[in-house]
Amino acid sequence: MNCIYGLPVLLKFIRIIISYILHLIAVKRDEVSFNNTFAKTLEMFAFISMLWLVIFVFRYVAITTYFYIATTGANKIRDSVQCLLLCQNVRNEVVEQLKLFSSQLTVCEIEFTALGFFSVNLKDLSAFVFSVVRYIIVFEMMKN
Repeated sequence: MNCIYGLPVLLKFIRIIISYILHLIAVKRDEVSFNNTFAKTLEMFAFISMLWLVIFVFRYVAITTYFYIATTGANKIRDSVQCLLLCQNVRNEVVEQLKLFSSQLTVCEIEFTALGFFSVNLKDLSAFVFSVVRYIIVFEMMKN
């Protein structure tokens, strides 16, 4: 699967991260150009920035959730094959094919990665969210 989807997934994640960072830089640049009398405009920029953050995090969560659903579906297939092997009323030639398929499913762990750089799963989602929050904190510290 990774040979087909690895590069597009990596490029999508890079695009999400870079576009959000560029958005933060643009907001920072616009904030510097305004006087303090335009407090409502600055509040609007802060609101738009938070809205963009929600959109980017939602995109990452959506991609990660789709991959999680695919991975758990593959694990369910592996469990179903094991249940069929335990069944007593299966023909011998089918049993041999099921054993081969079962061994392939257990040896080949199904995992989605971004071209091998990192695994795309729900465990890494928290690391991504913490990195985005870390960037926000750094930008806020630079503002003051």
